[in-house]
Amino acid sequence: MAIHIKPIKQHKFSKSPQSTAENAVHFYRREIDARPRPAGSFLGAFVKHSGAAGFYCQSHDPEDFDDFVSRVAKADTESRECRYVAPGDRKGFLEAPVLRLSGAEIAPLMWRRRTLGQRQYSVVGEVEHLGSAATQGALCDLLIAPAQPWDAMIYPSKTIKQAAERLIQTQADYLGQRMGGTHGFGGVSYVVPPGINSQTFADTDDTRSLREGVRRRLGIRDDDFCVLTTGNFAFYQRAHPTPLYLALESAARRTGVRIHLLQAGWFDNEKIERAYRDAIKEFAPAVNAIFLDGRESDIRDRVWFAADAYAACAS
Repeated sequence: MAIHIKPIKQHKFSKSPQSTAENAVHFYRREIDARPRPAGSFLGAFVKHSGAAGFYCQSHDPEDFDDFVSRVAKADTESRECRYVAPGDRKGFLEAPVLRLSGAEIAPLMWRRRTLGQRQYSVVGEVEHLGSAATQGALCDLLIAPAQPWDAMIYPSKTIKQAAERLIQTQADYLGQRMGGTHGFGGVSYVVPPGINSQTFADTDDTRSLREGVRRRLGIRDDDFCVLTTGNFAFYQRAHPTPLYLALESAARRTGVRIHLLQAGWFDNEKIERAYRDAIKEFAPAVNAIFLDGRESDIRDRVWFAADAYAACAS
């Protein structure tokens, strides 16, 4: 991961933010962190629920930091301030002793920290899926990075964690055969499933009205069952959709209930979209497939209310 640093225009605190709440420096990349996520972003949840007195950011360039400030402002009802932490700023980590990255590419950040002191802060990465070569390569890079026991990698499921650990172990075995010795990731690994703000979907007059309206527009009756799945639909990166299609087909035939699969996301190209549309016709003809553009904020925010169940697709 190449990191280029340009001068940053500070959004200054009137004084250093202090709070009893734990805090972190967010390594922000708008091409990754600003991507639409139907369930919402980690940063948005952190702003709303962390109780932090202010928010810290490290970034590639001024545009990244400006975008970070803008996104925090949209989610923050308390108008808390943001501070940029330069790569060589030890003091910037005193009140936020964790550098968090949305992605697996934390090895370069560990090498940078080595110039400041390994005990200055922890580095934490978050793996979304294992489908891309870049993610797999980043995990293998951990074996030669200066990882410490206070560093961590976060996985969204036990399955992905186990697959990642097998990948790392395979690379470790190779390094041992090539150079001798033993190798491993020096940090810790956790499973933290993606969260959904359940309060948004509490049963109220407004949410019931919204649910009825969305389902009516989509042709979903009250006694039908609707399953929602979201995100970037790419079978070569995320979970292959066929098991979900087969499961829903079996459920529809065994129960006699009309089942709708609401796929609110996007495709990288028309070829992939055609493959998904053809696959559900072949493997789940009894299921009504609905495709919506999950990048549209109005669709992304409302479509959840129509669903009875959510199917997470990650690999």
